[in-house]
Order: sequence, then structure tokens, then C-alpha cells
Amino acid sequence: MPKRVLLQPAGKEFIVEQHETILEAGLRHGLNLPYSCANGTCGDCRSRLVRGRIEPVRYHDFRFSRLEKQQGWFLACSCRPLSDLEIHIDLGDEPGDIPQQRIATRVERTVPLNQEILQLQLRTPRSRSFRFLAGQKAQLTFGDCVSAILPMASCPCDGMHLRFHLRSAELALAECWQEQLRRGQRVTIQGPCGDFVINEASQRPLLFIAWDTGFAQIESLIDHAISFDPDRSMRLYWLSPDEHGHYLSNYCRAWEDALDNFSYRPVSLTSVRLMDAVIAQILKTHADLETYDLYMTLPRGSIERSRKRILEQGIPEQQLFIDSI
Repeated sequence: MPKRVLLQPAGKEFIVEQHETILEAGLRHGLNLPYSCANGTCGDCRSRLVRGRIEPVRYHDFRFSRLEKQQGWFLACSCRPLSDLEIHIDLGDEPGDIPQQRIATRVERTVPLNQEILQLQLRTPRSRSFRFLAGQKAQLTFGDCVSAILPMASCPCDGMHLRFHLRSAELALAECWQEQLRRGQRVTIQGPCGDFVINEASQRPLLFIAWDTGFAQIESLIDHAISFDPDRSMRLYWLSPDEHGHYLSNYCRAWEDALDNFSYRPVSLTSVRLMDAVIAQILKTHADLETYDLYMTLPRGSIERSRKRILEQGIPEQQLFIDSI
């Protein structure tokens, strides 16, 4: 039977299914719980039981002192609830709350999304997870070949399987592409970085505008937003200079089919110079623009110009979030 967990001091609640640990359930619900290894070694997910009963589901190497046990400390990755719980654990909802990490990962698989874009999936060691917030970036080093800071396309709920969208021409990967991105090859990830993250305190509807491969960050934001509030109103516009550039349209349409309050519109542009006019037209269709939180990924050179024009249309500055691709 599912159990309810109340997190203090945040005051947030989530449900733990019978087969889940407390950490697994919290991450599934979009909560930024502290953790690293997720297997009882590091102790980063240590929490304090305030009320209720728990039981261990796996042996763990991390050791609590006798006093800590008496005070109710336990590892969220290694325990499940036997009753409804109240626990104390500090959430990491701000970029500064997430520690810097450097992990040697391996290429798990690569998936061509179109003729120019490749989805890269990395796998961390079993003893490590990469913590980040939805919308952040990380630095990838491909052997001795090339290093690049890339947006993360995956959801923070799974820090062991990390997804990125790569464009070979932009990343100068042409010469080492085949060699360094083969299954099992080492890729070092460092970070995270960036503050293009969801405002967790807001309950406003969400409006997303993605330009080209900037969809990677938007994908991460949407997956995260869905995990903690699937009923929230969300609108996605994906702009591309290529009619074949909406390389994950089926994924977006799956969101639209599954969620009552989600809409998706792909927009193809014949020229990047039309982008400002198209964005202005999109925003005009939302007469209640000031009621939204607006998240946009744009070419670096157009950010300040777009920011000025959008603010002139009435959206409060604290509700506008823009990052460069």
C-alpha cells in the first residue's frame, strides 16, 4: 500500500509506492533530494525520521554513530516506509545548493535524431550519480579530443543516465566523432553550471519557446515540471530554421496526448531573421502574458534584444528566463 511522506522544513509531500525507496519516490516526484551514489555508500541522502516507521531494504556501507541512530538518522536510498512518514531533509532547489562534481562516465548509446543531431546518452559508475537541476549545463570532455559545455536534456530524477543533443558542425567533433562516441568510450562530465532553472515557488502557467537545439534544456525543464505537477498548464513552441529540425516532435506530441493542459506547436522559419517577428506573434496570442512564467532558449546574439521587447509587452522581469544555445 502506498505511503505518504511529508518533507520538513519544505512542507512538501509525496507518495512512496511499495517497491520504491524513499529517495527513488522523491526523485520521481521531481524533488531535488540530496544524493550521490544512491546505493548506501556516500551518505549524502541521510535524513532524520521525525514521525513514522521505516525499514531497510538493502545493506549499506555508510555508518551512523549510536547517537545518530537514536536521533533517527537514516539513508533515504536504503529505506522504505512502513507507515506514513514525516522526515527532515534539506532540498537543493537553487543552483548554489548543488555541489560541483567531476565524474568519468561511459557512452551508453548514441541515437541519430536527424542528419545533423545526435542524442548522446552517458552512464555514470554504479557508485556515482550526477546531481543537477533541470535546465542546467555540464562540461563534457571527449577523451583528449574536445571539450564543450552542453545543455542537459535529461530529467534530474535519473542522475545515472544523462542525455545530450549534439550537433557535429557546431562542436567541431567531426574528426573524433566516430572514435570518441562509440559505446563504452570514456567521457568526463564536470559541473553542473547555469541558473536557467524552474522557479519552484511559482504556481503560474508555463510558456516555453525553444530555438533549434535549445530544445534540450526545455525538454529537461518540461520533464521536471511534469514530474511534480502534471496538471499545470504548459505551452511549448519549438522554433527551427529547418523543417526537419524538430527532431523530437513525436516526444512532444506524446506529452500533448498524455496531459490535459499541455500544448505543442512546431514552427519552421525560412530564415533566422524572422525569429523576432515570430516570437512577437506568439506572445500576442497570449493576451494574459503577465500571468505566465516564460522560459526561452535563443541564439546568444539575440537575447538582449528579445528580452527588451518581451518586457515591453508587459511580462514582469522576474517571470522571464532566457538562456543561450
